[in-house]
Amino acid sequence: MSDSRGPTRGRGHTEITVRDLYGPWFPTCCVKCAERGQGLPWKTKYAIASVVVALNVLLVAVLFRYVGHGDTQVVMSPGDILLMTDNVDTTFCAAQTLTSAGGNTFQASVFPDTPPLNPHATEFSLQYTLSIPPRDYVYWLYHRVPGSSQSKITLHTCLTALEADLYIIDDKDAFDHWKSDVDCDWCTVEDRHYDSSSCDPSDPYKTWPSLTSSLFSEDTYIAYYNPQQIHNVTLSTRLVIKKQNFSGVPKESCSDSTCSLELSYKSKEVVLVEIPFQGTYNNVVSETITSRCVPRISAHIVYFLCLPLGVWVTFSAFVLCLMKINDNIIRTTENADNARVFSRMSNEEGSERIRLVEDRDMSRPPRVARAYGRHRGSNDRSPSNSSPVPPPPSYQDVVGQPLPETGRAESTGPPSYEECMTK
Repeated sequence: MSDSRGPTRGRGHTEITVRDLYGPWFPTCCVKCAERGQGLPWKTKYAIASVVVALNVLLVAVLFRYVGHGDTQVVMSPGDILLMTDNVDTTFCAAQTLTSAGGNTFQASVFPDTPPLNPHATEFSLQYTLSIPPRDYVYWLYHRVPGSSQSKITLHTCLTALEADLYIIDDKDAFDHWKSDVDCDWCTVEDRHYDSSSCDPSDPYKTWPSLTSSLFSEDTYIAYYNPQQIHNVTLSTRLVIKKQNFSGVPKESCSDSTCSLELSYKSKEVVLVEIPFQGTYNNVVSETITSRCVPRISAHIVYFLCLPLGVWVTFSAFVLCLMKINDNIIRTTENADNARVFSRMSNEEGSERIRLVEDRDMSRPPRVARAYGRHRGSNDRSPSNSSPVPPPPSYQDVVGQPLPETGRAESTGPPSYEECMTK
């Protein structure tokens, strides 16, 4: 019966492969290099790093475009003014597009810089007859005008039946909390309860119960709430608002339900939006304005393509230079090591040769060994410490001297064959 558990190393132990160590998600090329005991080539590493850097730059560009400079929506009521500063960036936005969700006309202007405040406050009034569903509310929103100190609002309210509550709330966080808990004590600045016995709607509005607030230290919310469980509440209200507006000559203006305003590159231009308090807004409590940044393509190319590419090329050149310096150091070190190895090998070979010669000398007869030793000793002595060796005598110098072998007194030449044979 075959074993389907795969290769094993020893009994009861499954062999662990490189793939098991790195996991199934690891690239095959890297696993093969690891199995061979090799690292990735530097060109492959550079290509992988380049792809990773490019993806990161692309991700940053997308987040910057659609999160940092994405569409924003603001709620404004008739007579409200607002400087659009959230996603207006003159460096990366070539234009600003503003759209009214309800299709109503609004006023949008571009100023070279933040316009000054008009020292004289403007007063206007809005009158509504509203029907509020059970456990629901309607509200107006007026944004704070920076530097304004003359803002004031007066509300005249008259109910035809049942009852309703009026709340004035300062700040968006407090309003968001109030929407989930209308009994929040710290959320409201002013509150008032109204019922049907408060007034007669046919009377002039100045005779209606009124509430005046002059805070406007933050964005101010004015809300009517219907506490009834099943009945709608119909009420009449008149808002008399006094506030300061901006003055100055705009660079460009637009009055429409959709406006597109061009912005100069790296300027201090600001976009001012104003909701009129007459015309189509007589029956509108609030309007939503959507602001969209039209990207400046040239700026995005420079900041998210050219600049990262230049930095990456410079960094790559710096790393390549360091790699070359490191290679030169390694090559010099290897050459020095090789030279030391070759020198040691030469010394070892010379010592081995001398040892072999000495061993061979020891195997010779004593006479030969002594002669060879004397010869080596004479050769080893330096010329400065030894006397000159006379040359051997010539044949003519030897002629006439007695030869111990023949006993002749003199010789004129080598012995003859007969003389050698008779001896």
